[in-house]
Amino acid sequence: MAVTMRNRRSEGFTLVELLVVIAIIGVLVGLLLPAVQAAREAARRMSCQNNLRQIGLACQNYAGAQGHFPPANGHLDKKQEELGQVPRWGYLAFLLPYIEQGNVRDSLDTNYEWHVEPNLSLLRQIPIAGFKCPSYSTTQPVNLAEGGTVEYEDSPSASHYWGVMGANTQRDPTLAYFCDDQSSPYTMESTVTGGSRRQVVECVEEDGGPLANNGIIIRQEDVKFSSISDGTTNTFITGEAAFGSPDDQKTRPWWVGSHFNFSYTSKNVGWSINTGTWPGANRNDQGFGSDHPGGCHFAMADGSVQFFNENVELRVLFSFASRQAGEQVGDGASY
Repeated sequence: MAVTMRNRRSEGFTLVELLVVIAIIGVLVGLLLPAVQAAREAARRMSCQNNLRQIGLACQNYAGAQGHFPPANGHLDKKQEELGQVPRWGYLAFLLPYIEQGNVRDSLDTNYEWHVEPNLSLLRQIPIAGFKCPSYSTTQPVNLAEGGTVEYEDSPSASHYWGVMGANTQRDPTLAYFCDDQSSPYTMESTVTGGSRRQVVECVEEDGGPLANNGIIIRQEDVKFSSISDGTTNTFITGEAAFGSPDDQKTRPWWVGSHFNFSYTSKNVGWSINTGTWPGANRNDQGFGSDHPGGCHFAMADGSVQFFNENVELRVLFSFASRQAGEQVGDGASY
């Protein structure tokens, strides 16, 4: 019996077909990747917004319990003051019991400042995720204070949320109001409709630059709700500082309030968003900003959080940074 041999064509892709499939997959990935990245950034931005909201609400709760808002720097315990220690704890350290971190506060020896052992070694090992913006990343080291650096990703202590000490308009005296460095205490002049008004403020000269002290998280005095005449919905209490490189003047540990004559975790508003980095800006006057596209968040004194465009006018930021200057942001102003 004759055997019939048939040629069988092997099934599979030709080279051309394979290249077409690869090209289609590449196009789909190219279309989907930006959407995935945008979704991830939206999630990070929401997380950051929630961090600031929790800090803002903690400030409110602290003020309700203590009668005033937390200071930019101060003593955690009266014994520190009795011993004549420099008040170095930052405003975030005062908020620990109000953000479900009371156990951290209890683990510290509050008879002493943060730089005294065993506090410093303990603090370096305490991560508080709510003090970090998830959108910020860098490969540069972070200064740990009192000596030593650590890679940013390995540092549990960095904070990205500065308290707002007020509006430092001294940097540009051509604006509507400014700190007059010829008087002591300084005065702030505000041009308003129908005339002008002068108001005495604590704009104190320090080695790190002037301390505006016309905001809420300030040095020298305790700020009460009653002193926020501009309204809690119109006044910054804290904002993002998570852009650029984490030089040793920006990304400081969350517990540090002051060292020598300048403030680390509370700053003046004196620059536009995403500008003003040290050493171009003095230590008390560095800019707020973030790695979120287009701007950064600020928490208001009423506990709400607002996103401000990086192109917003500086005068608008000044009006929100001060608590009692009576500025009116015009209808044409946007943020």
